[in-house]
Amino acid sequence: MPSLTVAKSAGFNWGSNIHYEPVGVFIGGTSGVGRAMAQAFHSYTGGKCHIIIIGRNRAAAESIFALMDEPTNTSIKLKREFIHCDVYLMKNIKETSRVLLALLPHINFLILSAGYGSILNDRDETVEGMAGQLVTRYYSRWRFIHELLPLMRNASEGGLDAKVMSVLGAQRYKVISVDLDDLALKKSYWGWKAAIQSVNYNDYMMEEYAIREPTIAFTHIYPGIVNTPAISRIFDFWLFRPFSPIFQALCDYFLVNAEDCASYMWYGLLDGEKGFFRRDNLGNCLGMQGYESSARIRQIVWDHSMRETDR
Repeated sequence: MPSLTVAKSAGFNWGSNIHYEPVGVFIGGTSGVGRAMAQAFHSYTGGKCHIIIIGRNRAAAESIFALMDEPTNTSIKLKREFIHCDVYLMKNIKETSRVLLALLPHINFLILSAGYGSILNDRDETVEGMAGQLVTRYYSRWRFIHELLPLMRNASEGGLDAKVMSVLGAQRYKVISVDLDDLALKKSYWGWKAAIQSVNYNDYMMEEYAIREPTIAFTHIYPGIVNTPAISRIFDFWLFRPFSPIFQALCDYFLVNAEDCASYMWYGLLDGEKGFFRRDNLGNCLGMQGYESSARIRQIVWDHSMRETDR
């Protein structure tokens, strides 16, 4: 189990030894863990990197960029960009991907952290007929990876880092099996079921991509319970609002902050050169604990994802 000091040192050691300017794309990078990972990426490289944040909140992205110092090497130009995208819609993901394909020669790090969890039984259905929670936690991630693979391949073929990370919920213990007759949860939707199933889908997704793209690293990682705005929003419910200061104080004391979490996320991501990885909140490799690998199920989930996201 790495200490926080070890995790941070690994990041700075990597950043001080790279011979190129890495490109990092952060989908969901305006808040929470994604935001903290973008900031850590900047720190590790001394600003010698190209950061692209994908999300809906330009003001939030600009506030992140404002905190980033100029590169320590004054001959290097600061490269920071925001691209607006509402990941609820597959058509938006395709359009954003076209922009990235035209803009970039390659992508070294693709970080997917946009998403929310809810136990409420409202499908929050998008105009494309998909359950909102499944879209942010799974379908949007599958489609972004699919669309941006050419840029990941370019990085790998050039001998550079080529790593994809889905920040969600790799677990040591299996909770429930996927419902192969209702992968989109259109027949029977429950909030808790969508939250858990999407974790399983991410395992199948990342393993299948790793098999199809053996020169790229695909990591599914659990961030732990992190003190982010998403946690704070739980207390916006009218019943909890009077107690929100107490709840927030408890969160500040007991939960890990996003910055420390980001250090562990990077520790895990940088550790895997190529292949499929499942990791815990400290970046430790879980192997196949809690995950039943199945070529048949992977293919079923893959075919379903291809159809469901082709909108």
